[in-house]
Parts: sequence; structure tokens; C-alpha cells
Amino acid sequence: MSQFLVVTAVGEDRPGIVNELVKMASQCNCNIVDSRMAILGNEFTLIMLISGDWNAVARLESQLPVMARDHNLLTMMKRTGQHQAASYAHRLELAAVTPDRPGVISQVTQFLAEKQLDISALSASTEGEQLHMAVRINLPDGADLGEFEASLAPLAQAASLDIQLSHLTPLTEIRHKE
Repeated sequence: MSQFLVVTAVGEDRPGIVNELVKMASQCNCNIVDSRMAILGNEFTLIMLISGDWNAVARLESQLPVMARDHNLLTMMKRTGQHQAASYAHRLELAAVTPDRPGVISQVTQFLAEKQLDISALSASTEGEQLHMAVRINLPDGADLGEFEASLAPLAQAASLDIQLSHLTPLTEIRHKE
């Protein structure tokens, strides 16, 4: 039976560091099921979902701390289960641009939380004075898409957001993972 492990690593960005982590997973006979990487400031960040048999995952759990120490990485691991995808009526991406200021992302996530909507991904970056964010949202069965779309206007006005809402298909979801 496959075991699953979430691995997070943060460290100074330098060529080859991602390869070292990926190579270790392979050498432990683990599979990388899902991963995300980003450069934040001068640091690279990597999150991976690893799978393997019990021995392979245990080997990675024991070897990663040594590698992290040798490469000056901050790492964290947590055992987990295989993700069970829920059925949603609509999968959407809310893309927004606004003048950058503290609290704007919080306004958007608070709005979505109040509507009891599932956020499956969130990315944000600042370019010049503008904040660009993309939020993947899952609307449950029975949710009124028209009502949700109409409810975005007051949010856009209150938070000074230029919002675009698009429907995700399985193909666009794969492209957005990259």
C-alpha cells in the first residue's frame, strides 16, 4: 500500500538545489506525485507530495534531515493520505489586479470564506505598484453561479479590484499547475 508524505523545503536559491531534493526522492525509490516550486525573495521554496511503499518513505524521512543540514535547508515533512478529489459544480479562476497595499488578499479570501467556498490554489505577485493574484475556487453542487458572479461587483468596488472570472477545464487546470 502506498504511503504519502508532504515535503517542504526552503533555502537560498542556487543552481542544482532542486535536483538534489528530487534525486534524493528517486534514490529512496519514492515517486513525486505533485510539486510546486517558487523563488520568494532570495529563497527557493519547494513543496512535493511524495509516494512510495512504507520502507521508501521511511528512508526519505530519515535521509532528508541530513541532506537539509548539509545544504543549509529548512525542511518539514508530514505524512498524509492520498487526495480524494471532491465533486464540484464549477471550478473557477478569479484573476484580479489592484494597486498593491496591505490587506487586499485578506479581503478576497475573507469574501470567499464567508461564502463557504473552497480555495484550491492562490498565487500573488507584485509587479511595480500592481498586485496580480489568481485564486482557484471550487463551487459546490447547488451553488448559483450567476449569484456568485453578481456578488463579485461589490467586492471589486470595495477592494478596488479589476476582476476576471474564468471557468477551468481539466486542461486549463493542468496548465495552471505549471
